[in-house]
Amino acid sequence: MPIIKELKAHISKASPAGRGVLTKAAAKMSPKQQQDFLASLQLGDAEFQTAVQDRMPEGADPVDPSRFRHHDYDIPGKSMNLNVAGNYITPNNPEGRNRTVRTRYGNYSLPAEPDTVNTYGLGNNLTTIAHEYRHRQGLEGLPPGKYGTNADSAEYLNTIQDLVGVENERELRKELQFTAFGFKNAEWNKKYHTRASEIAELAKDPDTPLEELVEGARFFLDHHATQNMTYDAVRRGDKNKRKAEDAGEDPAFKDTMSPDNFRTSRFYDENIKEKSFLDKLRQVVRD
Repeated sequence: MPIIKELKAHISKASPAGRGVLTKAAAKMSPKQQQDFLASLQLGDAEFQTAVQDRMPEGADPVDPSRFRHHDYDIPGKSMNLNVAGNYITPNNPEGRNRTVRTRYGNYSLPAEPDTVNTYGLGNNLTTIAHEYRHRQGLEGLPPGKYGTNADSAEYLNTIQDLVGVENERELRKELQFTAFGFKNAEWNKKYHTRASEIAELAKDPDTPLEELVEGARFFLDHHATQNMTYDAVRRGDKNKRKAEDAGEDPAFKDTMSPDNFRTSRFYDENIKEKSFLDKLRQVVRD
């Protein structure tokens, strides 16, 4: 059966493997069934987009569901690794290339399509997906400056956004481990690394009470390294904004973004916010 034009266009946005599966299924359907199938796919896209957008900064462009790819390993339940939960593959990546993902369970060769947001194994969750979409839009936390290398600071500030967006204690435990990992890469002074490692271990321990987890989150949010990186990024964003305005152009959102745009959750507001760096930093930036 020929595939209707609208469904064919929708299928064309999927991954190569996905296109094959969807095309094979659609070819067996009547035109009416194809229309219903397209509606269900579009509904799934809309639900995905809404859920991920709730984790993006306020004012960010809508995420494009067609750029998302998930890859499973062959060891169910044992694929979480701080290095390979997800990544964004840039548009200049050559077509047809694979990416080797190295884990303690072995190496995996996975598709690396240009301009795609990818998650791996247990990384298929809203926190990781939104994290990688922020990379795609350049909204990690604004371009970093003298406080750390470009990659380390951007990754860390992106992780800070994950931390203030956690929806429950389970997510908090996971994000504290990611934040500790990123903090040690971004903070040059190793005297603070011991505390970061302690927080990561507490987050892994199911007996650690919420109060101790909250104190761990506040350590990262209040730390001068976090404040310095964010403050420097906001100031340099302001500089880029002025350049655009002087040229008669609209500034990019990433150059107008500040901690006011960080998407915080109700869980964060109720359990962590009291001593958070966000309120302090907002005041510093305004002053």
